[in-house]
Amino acid sequence: GWPVQTPGYVKLLLPPRQSRGNSQVGLASHDALTGLPNRRMLERSLSQRVADLRRKTRRHGLIVLDIDHFKEANDFYGHAAGDRTLTELAARLRFEVRAPDEVFRFGGEEFVVVARLQSRSELAAFSKRLHQAAREALRGPNGNITVSLGAAMLCDEQHWQDWFSRADTALYQAKNGGRDNDVVADDLTQD
Repeated sequence: GWPVQTPGYVKLLLPPRQSRGNSQVGLASHDALTGLPNRRMLERSLSQRVADLRRKTRRHGLIVLDIDHFKEANDFYGHAAGDRTLTELAARLRFEVRAPDEVFRFGGEEFVVVARLQSRSELAAFSKRLHQAAREALRGPNGNITVSLGAAMLCDEQHWQDWFSRADTALYQAKNGGRDNDVVADDLTQD
């Protein structure tokens, strides 16, 4: 096809790190649609955060966001509209999250935010702020698209999967509570 015959055009579509010959590395670590780090990078980050806790250097919160009824909206409005929804949410989350905190595209319509936070109450406030920002980003002429969020503080987990599982369970509680909700998992930390 024509993109192969016009390499300058393809180069313009790729992020700078990929145009320098690291395209396999970039594709393996970042989502092609949103440009966010992907699930592989999330797993590395969560492992590092668990190691930080063992060294008692930092505390962290994890928030899992899922776009409510995304499949139905994507089927009704079309995949181009669905892609715009994903990229707009990714951009808004990137704007709301400060360094060294991170935003990831976990897959499909799920995003994950990992943040340095000191307490469950701080995580709850941050989760509510992200929820409101996502609502604003997804407000549109055809109605509002909503998100549900589940969050958990890193406690005494030995593996990142346990931490993620608590946040994911909170996400499902938010969805089962009527969607367009945010739920913070109970933990053993003291505020």
